[in-house]
Amino acid sequence: MKIIIAFAIAATGSFIFYHAIEWLLVSWMQHPYYKQGFIVLALSIITGIWRGIKNKKPFGDNYVWLPCLLLSSMSYISGIYTGLMFLQALAIFIAVLSIIFLLGAYLPAKALIAPALLPLLAIPFPFIPEITAFLQMAIVRASTLTLQVMNLSVQCSGARIFFPDGEAVVGEPSSGIRSLIALVTIAVFAAVWSGKMTVKGKVVLSIASFFVAIFGNYIRVVTFSIVGYFWNLDTAYDMWHDTGNLFFWILTLLAFMGIWYLCNREHANKKHKEVKR
Repeated sequence: MKIIIAFAIAATGSFIFYHAIEWLLVSWMQHPYYKQGFIVLALSIITGIWRGIKNKKPFGDNYVWLPCLLLSSMSYISGIYTGLMFLQALAIFIAVLSIIFLLGAYLPAKALIAPALLPLLAIPFPFIPEITAFLQMAIVRASTLTLQVMNLSVQCSGARIFFPDGEAVVGEPSSGIRSLIALVTIAVFAAVWSGKMTVKGKVVLSIASFFVAIFGNYIRVVTFSIVGYFWNLDTAYDMWHDTGNLFFWILTLLAFMGIWYLCNREHANKKHKEVKR
């Protein structure tokens, strides 16, 4: 009976969520900051299969699917009412979670919660333009202040940094939003895959990824400005802007991996203390 209900929810959802699914697919193909959507979805499915194999014990009969289905409906209706496609897309994955719990007698539903919700990382956030603009202003002001502390003659206005012989514009891509979204996504996946990491470690890792991404971009803009100040802006754009992007992204990943290692070490140290006792 529950299999029939699950099939009915899936079929009805495919019809109701048609526009939300179409919006997601188009966003993953065209949105400059969410083209990793297909990869996130694929990795979520792989994570679900891996966790399903690792945890074969079924969750059992339950009624958790009912509040999940209700929450999905509320999210979709709210999305229709407000016009936010984010909420409509969110409803899709909550509905998937509802189906998983509905089939709890056959599936390790608890182990599949994270894989079912990981695709939420690939839903374009509704306030990306506002966040991007804020990051632009913040990175320009922080970089300018740093340069002024170094006794360099620079000023800023909006997203522009003024040098003695010209000016540089910190555009949307240079705001750091792309690396921020990418690193937070990597961090959440790393937290899910690091099964032995403590909950505290996973939270720290996810939060730290935000600050690591911001700091990495801040250092990139500061060094770009230094090159532009002591050499010239053409050199900064031609050499440092393109080469520096890859260089600082690698440094950012290395910093993130260091934090991931420390979070894992916390678990190892905790386990070692328990063994000694």
